[in-house]
Amino acid sequence: MSVKQLIRDFSARTSVPVEIDDVIAAIRAKGVIDEIYPFWDVNLDPRILKGYIKHDELIVDETGKTKRVAEITYAKMGHETERLVCCKEILHIIDPDAYRVSSPSQIEELVERIVLPPDLVDESEDGLPVLSDRLALWEATAVLFPLATRNLVLPAFTNGRMSLAEIADLVEIPVRYAAMVMSGVWEQIHTLLITENNA
Repeated sequence: MSVKQLIRDFSARTSVPVEIDDVIAAIRAKGVIDEIYPFWDVNLDPRILKGYIKHDELIVDETGKTKRVAEITYAKMGHETERLVCCKEILHIIDPDAYRVSSPSQIEELVERIVLPPDLVDESEDGLPVLSDRLALWEATAVLFPLATRNLVLPAFTNGRMSLAEIADLVEIPVRYAAMVMSGVWEQIHTLLITENNA
């Protein structure tokens, strides 16, 4: 399963908000067998790091049988942002291995790159894990705010019957991400998010 396929699967949904448990159930239905444990960490400073995922393979019995576990940790930032960050980290479960980091030095380098302010970002120096992490926020937005829902509320938004804040409340994501979804460029962005690369 790919993130692109997951976005396509959710794109027809008009029942919102999309719950985090719905996202977990969707990736499990596609064959992901990881045990997934999202939890909030009061000590995580969102000004430094909003969330992260840690994969482990644990030995479960004396025969050496293992199980995969994904721990998703997110900082206290308010319900909407916590949902978006948690969904973003869940999407990393289905990332290809090339997008993952494993050593302490790789983790440190990844954190250093993703926390840079936009004016200091040099994408030519970013590897796949960094680019994947930046893209994952928009992929999570597409999952939590399905295209069909956007198209359903677009007329009310366009004629002023629904505000951006009301739409963000409806789908339970931060206003700045709802604003991008309601913008004129979102359909093109969404198409790019779901298009498989055939190169």
